[in-house]
Amino acid sequence: MSIPLHPMKMVCVTTEALARPALELVLTDCGCLGFTIIPAEGAGAQGQRIGDIPETANILIKAIVNPRRAELLIERLWKEFMPRFAMVVWEEDIRVLRPDKF
Repeated sequence: MSIPLHPMKMVCVTTEALARPALELVLTDCGCLGFTIIPAEGAGAQGQRIGDIPETANILIKAIVNPRRAELLIERLWKEFMPRFAMVVWEEDIRVLRPDKF
């Protein structure tokens, strides 16, 4: 039996929690039907973020979208958020069941 998997993109964003409200609006505006937001801790070029203070915490956002929406979302992140927030954005090729959910 062959299970039908469909190609999609997962756009992942690690950024400051302060960006969350505006990011949720952009995700919705770009056609994301859903997304996952996870508290994130770690270290990088700007030092270590522990997350014990909500105002300085980081979040990880994952959104599964088609390639066209991924391109639009990444372009908006680049223009509207990168100049103002510490942010890392990456895109992954994935395959999903039930592509109509995304």
